[in-house]
Amino acid sequence: VANNFRDWKRSSNGDEFDNDTQEYVLTMNYQAWDDLLLTSTTGYSSYDMDELCDCDITGGKVFDVDFSEDFSQFSQELRLMSPGGETVDWIAGVYYQNNDLDFYDSINVAADSILVPVVDGLVAEGAGALMADTSVPRYFSQDTDLLSAFGQMTWNFSERWYLTAGARISTEKKDANRTLMIATIDGQPLPPATAPFTRGLYQAVFNITEHDIADDRKKTRFMPSVDVQYDVTDNSMVYFSVSRGVKSGGYDARSNNAPENGGSFEFDDEDATSYELGAKMLFNSGATELNVALFYMDYNDLQVSAFDGVLGFNVGNAAKARTQGVELDGRWLVTDHLLLYGSIAFTDFEYKEFFGECYFGQVPDAPDGINCDYKGKTTMLSPDYSGLLSANYNAPLGDSLNWGLTVDLIFSDSYLTSSNLDPLQEQDSYTKLNARLSLGGQSDRWELALVGKNLTNEKIMTLSGDVPLAGGSFGAPGFSAFYEQPRSLALQATFRY
Repeated sequence: VANNFRDWKRSSNGDEFDNDTQEYVLTMNYQAWDDLLLTSTTGYSSYDMDELCDCDITGGKVFDVDFSEDFSQFSQELRLMSPGGETVDWIAGVYYQNNDLDFYDSINVAADSILVPVVDGLVAEGAGALMADTSVPRYFSQDTDLLSAFGQMTWNFSERWYLTAGARISTEKKDANRTLMIATIDGQPLPPATAPFTRGLYQAVFNITEHDIADDRKKTRFMPSVDVQYDVTDNSMVYFSVSRGVKSGGYDARSNNAPENGGSFEFDDEDATSYELGAKMLFNSGATELNVALFYMDYNDLQVSAFDGVLGFNVGNAAKARTQGVELDGRWLVTDHLLLYGSIAFTDFEYKEFFGECYFGQVPDAPDGINCDYKGKTTMLSPDYSGLLSANYNAPLGDSLNWGLTVDLIFSDSYLTSSNLDPLQEQDSYTKLNARLSLGGQSDRWELALVGKNLTNEKIMTLSGDVPLAGGSFGAPGFSAFYEQPRSLALQATFRY
């Protein structure tokens, strides 16, 4: 448990994972009726996943979690498209999808868990025995039917002006149920004499309560888009687009409580209205390219997954937010052998209305007295700026060889890595260097390369979160994090035949 050093080794008491997937797609095209193209795409996808997770994220034996998922999906699309190159080009179609998900997980506390003596010391002598060899099996199932119709039309009303308008209307129906119980470690009912005390311990230590809930929802959404394009010259164009997108709502499979007890079940659709103004330009007979885009997105009912401060996550909607910024990228073929590339993005994200989970030690200031007011704050994984500078040189070496050198500089401003915006879980700004030196035959049959990644050995956090039980149950704040790999060198050999 005390192994809290960043030594690139994960402390685990054993993890197992198995995933069996199947994907089938059948596409048929039929062209007739004055060159109209009819396309049918039939798809089937499924997976069976089993996992044993040491999810307490420590080296000590605290608890583990069994997972299993069984998912299958069938989809059918019919699409009719005009031949193209006419004054009006268009596409129209219908889409149907059905999927079924069965999910199971179980938190298991064995008799030799270090929680047993800890609970004895915190609650009462003998209380830990009531938690020993117990589990929390949870069952979730969801059935989804989706039917949508879509169309898009481009009006080429002059040699340089183009107007594109499209829309999709979809109706989605979901049925779901979730059952959570507290049982023996083999999933059997608790002894009647001790069951109330064990359930009380799970509520106090894990913030878990038994529940059995079911619901269904049906939503119809309309998603339009409009795009105007003007070709300033044969090598440059500007555009402006407006679109509205929707991320489907649904049901939370893994909340530890029913909504009336502080958990979550149903969450609503997330929708975003997006505006973009941009330009794409070529110079020097195509040797130089520059693209620029300004964007603004307005979110309503933004979907978020928030840690409950103890062991679980609750999926809900974060009211309102907006993001805006500018992106630039360009390429310059300096010579026949040297290519330079660069990109940079400036992003400004702000919650306009959202009460989210407080980090450890933060004083709640939301009306409910539990959460914190996120208004005016940014979100996780959203640096103010980030980008890439790259140089690639390739040239002949003698009559039969080629050599090449690629150098990448990847940079980012600081950003928060946790959903509760804990300042202790902030990644500092960094610049990462990658390089690749290669030697190969001019026939491209073989190549040897020395590849170096993160040569500056930056310590880059990609995601973090509070350690389960630490702050919420025992008042000992802690967090765990995922990191990118440290400096690495590799020798790469490629043969083509």
